[in-house]
Amino acid sequence: MDIDSRYRVNHALSFGWQSTGLERPMSFTARDPLSNQTSALVPDEFWLAGWLNDVSEEEFTTEEMVASAAAFSGLPTPVVEATLARLRDLLFVDSQKSGTIDRGLEPWERLDCKLAFEFLAQSLDERARSGGGQWTDPQKDCANPPAFQPLPAPAKFPPAPLAGVLYGRRTCRKFNGRLVEPPVLSSLLYRGLACLPPQAALSAALYHLIVLRAGTLEPGVYVYDPASHGTHEIRRNQAPDLESALARMLIGQRYVEGCAFALLLSVDTRALFTQDPRPSALRRWMTGAGIVAQRLIAFGGAHGLRSFLSAAIAERHATPITGCQTGGWRVPMHCLAFGYSDDRQP
Repeated sequence: MDIDSRYRVNHALSFGWQSTGLERPMSFTARDPLSNQTSALVPDEFWLAGWLNDVSEEEFTTEEMVASAAAFSGLPTPVVEATLARLRDLLFVDSQKSGTIDRGLEPWERLDCKLAFEFLAQSLDERARSGGGQWTDPQKDCANPPAFQPLPAPAKFPPAPLAGVLYGRRTCRKFNGRLVEPPVLSSLLYRGLACLPPQAALSAALYHLIVLRAGTLEPGVYVYDPASHGTHEIRRNQAPDLESALARMLIGQRYVEGCAFALLLSVDTRALFTQDPRPSALRRWMTGAGIVAQRLIAFGGAHGLRSFLSAAIAERHATPITGCQTGGWRVPMHCLAFGYSDDRQP
């Protein structure tokens, strides 16, 4: 805890007996539903429930907190300090962060999102400088077909508060038509798909990139290849015609109008069931696709992009966009539209 900060009891906190397994006894547990944190208390820590109830409206410095807890429990100060240090993120909140949104975001900033987002995304740029895992120009390393078009080096993330990135994951229903620079599009695809860890990679997946407003990248339909981080052009279209076709494919959802580009995720069911003939293979693929979609949305949000995600796809209208690459065994499953919006962020 920061010595200069003042803290108060987390009012969302609850205590109760909870089962920890069929063959294990009940445990007395402290739980914060906002941050989804729980911790079982040992008998020597049961005094916490009574003490926190007594001081629920008070504010403490760290020193005052330890002194009050030691006086209530009658335990040695080092024991009390160790207990409060172990449970601090669960029991207390900074008095400057009194809202439920702040309380929900606070542990994410320290733990899950900070580690997952900053390490997974921003460390890629650091690895590139150190020579490991760097982005390479696919034109130099791959023997690609003539229609192959490498994407530019991924843009680095601008400074972005995590709260804004999480808030930006809300579905956008009004894009403003502003174009996205190709390095930003490249960053989203590279970090979101090309850098997927092996255990999260989607097998038998096909990624169609529908470009409407992306600077020097011509409007049209492309297949994105994560292995070489480049695109294979299928066809070029005028942006207004392609935008109308995209809305028709999404059963008339005109929320995509004004977006800069969209990514259509399809599964080759024949290839999928060849690799894994179990009936549950498709369910696992859909779960993995959902994880990939949320990853893309988060990385897009780091660049200030808003998103619209839909699985309501009219397959008969998908085929005119993708050509013969969907239909039959290949089934479009998710579509993510990205772009900028004038909606205010917190």
